[in-house]
Amino acid sequence: MHAFSTTPFLAAALLVFWLGLSLRSFNRGAISLAALLTVLLWLTGLGAWGVGTARWATNGYYDSPEFLALLPGLWWPLTPTVITAVLLALPAFRSALYTVISEHSRAFVWVQALRVAAIGGVLKGMNGLLPPSFALPVGIPDFLFGLSALSLAAFWPKGGWSPRTLIVWNLIGMAVIMPAPVLMQMGLPGPLQLFTSPPDANALFDYPMVLAPTLIVPLFITMNGLHATVLWLGAEQRRPVVPAAGVGSRA
Repeated sequence: MHAFSTTPFLAAALLVFWLGLSLRSFNRGAISLAALLTVLLWLTGLGAWGVGTARWATNGYYDSPEFLALLPGLWWPLTPTVITAVLLALPAFRSALYTVISEHSRAFVWVQALRVAAIGGVLKGMNGLLPPSFALPVGIPDFLFGLSALSLAAFWPKGGWSPRTLIVWNLIGMAVIMPAPVLMQMGLPGPLQLFTSPPDANALFDYPMVLAPTLIVPLFITMNGLHATVLWLGAEQRRPVVPAAGVGSRA
C-alpha cells in the first residue's frame, strides 16, 4: 500500500486549471467550440499519459533493464511537452492557448505558486527517501520559484507586470528545471550513472512520485514557455510601427 501523497491531486489540479479557464473563455465567446475541443483533446492526452505512466510505475516496467537501457531520464519526462508541440500544429489549438493565456495572465502566475510543493521532495531527499543528488539541486530552486510566483501574483500592480518582467520570470522558471533530466539520468543504472548511493533515481519512478517528473514538472515548464511566448507575441503586436526615413514626408 502506498502512503498518502498529494502528487495525484496536484496533477489533477493542473488539468482542471486549464479546463476551467478554457471553459470560461468559451462561455464569454472568446474562443470557438473548435478551439475548446482542441484543448479538451490536449487535456485528454495529458490525462491518458498520466494514467499510463502511473500504470507502468505500478507494474514494474520502469524498473526493467529494457526500460533503463533507453536512458529514460534524458527524454521520458519530455512526453507532455511533445504532446503539446504536436497539437500546436492545429491553428485552433494555438488560438485557444493564446486567448486563454492572454485573458488570464495573472492566473498563470498564481498556478506556478503550486511549485512550492517541491519542498516535499526536498524533505524526502534530506530524509533518504529520494536521491539528494536530484532532490536538492532541483527541488530547492523549484520551491524558490514557487515563492516568487506567490509574490508576483499577490502584489500584482494596477495594469499588471510588464511583459518583459513576466517573460524573464517565466524563462527563469524553465531554467531552474533544465538540469533535472541530466541529474535524473546520472542517478539511474546505466552508462551515465554517477550517483550510486541509495536511494538512486529509480525512486523517482515509483508511484505516486512518478507523476512529478513525468507529468507535473514538464507541464509546469511547458506552461512557462507558453506564457512567455504569448506575452512576447502580444508585445510584438502592440509595438508601434515606426515609418522609415522619408516615408510620409512632404517632398
